[in-house]
Amino acid sequence: MAITLLCLLQLAAPLCSYSVTIHFYLFWLNTP
Repeated sequence: MAITLLCLLQLAAPLCSYSVTIHFYLFWLNTP
């Protein structure tokens, strides 16, 4: 069970950081 969670976290981490980067980039574009 713990190993499955670790594997899922390993898969989800790049997606999370990628989406955070996109949100930050859009926010930066929207601020004058």
